[in-house]
Amino acid sequence: MTDKNLIVAKFGGSSMASAEQFKKVKKILDSNPARRFVVVSAPGKRNDTDVKVTDMLIECHRAATRGENFIPIFNAICERFNTIAEGLGITFDASYDFLNLKLHLSTYPDYNYVVSRGEYLNARLLATYLGLPFVDAKDLIIFDENGHCDEPSTYLAIREILKDKPSAVIPGFYGATREGRIRTFSRGGSDLSGSLVAVGTGATLYEN
Repeated sequence: MTDKNLIVAKFGGSSMASAEQFKKVKKILDSNPARRFVVVSAPGKRNDTDVKVTDMLIECHRAATRGENFIPIFNAICERFNTIAEGLGITFDASYDFLNLKLHLSTYPDYNYVVSRGEYLNARLLATYLGLPFVDAKDLIIFDENGHCDEPSTYLAIREILKDKPSAVIPGFYGATREGRIRTFSRGGSDLSGSLVAVGTGATLYEN
């Protein structure tokens, strides 16, 4: 069923790269209360010489699997999120998430899990800034045993989990198997995440 008062808005990496961009996102959302569900990418480039957080996570995973020192780039990733939070003037305690990622990288790092953390942390950060609920994509986007999105199960999960939520911030790019293992779409997959949420919620409009 289509909800004529519901818009799903997806914001890409460039729109989520800095505190200034977060403030622009808030203005866009505030301008239309129908924009109730927000899907976000990981922080992108702030300028032409910058590096996307997802690329930093890939490099971090590569170093960890080679037994190399991944701490410098790991610290740089943490600093990106802390800098955004400071620029917004909010308290964003991601120490538990950072520690989990660090421990994961120190053992047997799974590529899908590592590269998904940019979206996960950015959605948590935006949810904190906006004062909205955060809903983890691992509970909404269902992958089958072959690594393909199970659309019927995904739409069912989206309807069930979001039906009583007036609004929420959701990470793009990833979901999980029924066993809870994180799986990602190909790069740029946050666009697909947004479209799945739009269909699942019966939104009348999907803004990318």
